[in-house]
Amino acid sequence: MFGVIAGMGAIFSAFYLAPLFVFSFDAPTILTMISLLFTIFVGFFFAAATSNYLRLQTLISTEDATLISLYNLSRQIDPQKTKAVAQAIDEYMIAVLDYPILTYAPFVRREMAAVVDAVDRITCTEAQDVAILQILQQTKISLFSLNSEAAITTKRVVSPSHWVIIFLLAGSIIFLLFGLRDGGIVSSLLLASITTVILLILRLLNDVDNNVFLGKQLAFKSPQTVFEFIGKRPYVPEVAFFLNPSLSLETPYRVGVYKNPGKSYQKRIKIVQQKR
Repeated sequence: MFGVIAGMGAIFSAFYLAPLFVFSFDAPTILTMISLLFTIFVGFFFAAATSNYLRLQTLISTEDATLISLYNLSRQIDPQKTKAVAQAIDEYMIAVLDYPILTYAPFVRREMAAVVDAVDRITCTEAQDVAILQILQQTKISLFSLNSEAAITTKRVVSPSHWVIIFLLAGSIIFLLFGLRDGGIVSSLLLASITTVILLILRLLNDVDNNVFLGKQLAFKSPQTVFEFIGKRPYVPEVAFFLNPSLSLETPYRVGVYKNPGKSYQKRIKIVQQKR
């Protein structure tokens, strides 16, 4: 909030202190046309990015529910092999948390294959378990589709070329606003507010397109439900507490400490007994 206020103050100073000038063309009409184009263009990408955001949120929740279902179904059919399923799911979820939410899907397929292999080892000896085994296999197949769709959904909607067009439109609007000043404090404050809103809209679009909000809300909290159901301690990578300072876990929990941060995902897992 302080950054927004400081930024608005700088923008107000620019509008108030800059020399007055008048355009030789019909600036209000051109400003209206560019503003309309900006609204349509940005509105389109907001709708597309929000759609991806909501779909990804659903996919993450559904994937967590699918893993829990795999564990519960396996336990009903063959309790002796459930431990292997739980271990495979645990390793899969740890791998998911090691990667950013926008890129994890293609990089965890080895761990996903281990989950599938553990599930395929489940066999039934009782006739009444055949129906449950079929449900287990159908649930396993859905895990593949969820991972594939997540890999597509996490792609950014706004490309660099789109950002160029958006910035050109926004820059043109802000430039034309300078020609509407009358040198007074009120007009400068009003135009500075409009400019600030335009810049905040661009920042919001970038955050939605990058799934920033989803990363904070679900990336580290949602998977803990899976760990709880499979009988494992909560786990987060060490970086989670820097990305989400308000993150709180029930102790004891596990923390992944990278041996070479930024260059390798090799890590050691330590147990934390006390809350941060």
